[in-house]
Amino acid sequence: MRDDRVLVERLDAQAQVVQVAALAAGRGAAGLDHLCLRVEPFDQDAIVAHLKRHGVAIGDIRRRYGAEGNGISIYVTDPEGNTVELKGPSDGQPPPA
Repeated sequence: MRDDRVLVERLDAQAQVVQVAALAAGRGAAGLDHLCLRVEPFDQDAIVAHLKRHGVAIGDIRRRYGAEGNGISIYVTDPEGNTVELKGPSDGQPPPA
C-alpha cells in the first residue's frame, strides 16, 4: 500500500521483518494516528507472552470497531514512539450503539 505520505511493505506471515517507512516529516504528520496490522491467526495469550518476553510494553487490549467490524486488538508503541495496533479478526458487524 502506498499513498503520498506512507509506504508499507506487505510480507507474508513467514517473513521475519516488516518495514514501515514514514515519508512525511515528523511524528504525527499528515494525520497518522496509528498503524494497524491485522494478525492471523490471532492468539491473544501467545501474542502477549511473546511481547512480554521481548520487553514490549503492552497497552490497552479490548474490542474495537475497525474497517471490517468489531474485534480484539492490542496497542503497543514501537521503539520510535509510533502507536501500533495488532488487530484480530473482526465480526463484520456495525459499530456498537
